[in-house]
Amino acid sequence: MANKYKTLFSPIKIGNMELKNRIVLAPMSVHMSAAQSGCGFINERELAMFERRAEGGAGLITVGSCLIKRDGDFGYQIYIDNDDKIPGLKQLVQVVHKHGAKISAQIHHAGRSTNPRITGYPTVSASEIPATPEFPIPRALSTCEVGDYVEYYAQGVRRAKEAGFDAVELHGAHGYLIAQFMSPLT
Repeated sequence: MANKYKTLFSPIKIGNMELKNRIVLAPMSVHMSAAQSGCGFINERELAMFERRAEGGAGLITVGSCLIKRDGDFGYQIYIDNDDKIPGLKQLVQVVHKHGAKISAQIHHAGRSTNPRITGYPTVSASEIPATPEFPIPRALSTCEVGDYVEYYAQGVRRAKEAGFDAVELHGAHGYLIAQFMSPLT
């Protein structure tokens, strides 16, 4: 069996990061954080879940939808919005590294796809076009505010680096905030 999948189980380099194999856990939101531990802090259930994935042999694990600002939450995400999250994120990195896997953080803000009933904040976006008719009309960010959000993303990346993540991914898919600025629809 190992010979049949020799390439899959062989190391590979992405830039200067070497993975022990080509098995990657794609980013997904697990929606466990706020419900268990308060506003986006890592909790024991998440640590155990990610450790099991690392034990299972993944070469790279991407932690999905690490939130840069509370107004971009779509429900119980891991936050990377403040330095007080760094100790929990470090603990997450350590449990993954313990099993020889690398870990990346997907830096995220949902923009118009948030729900003010969850966040307690009005939705923001590139324009005043709602995600669906059921969603509220978002407030279009001013040019000055866009600069603030760029900084929120940059600070999220800094926190990921301080916590020891091996890589970061900017979440620009699924119609979330970055995609809202790239789409001709919004």
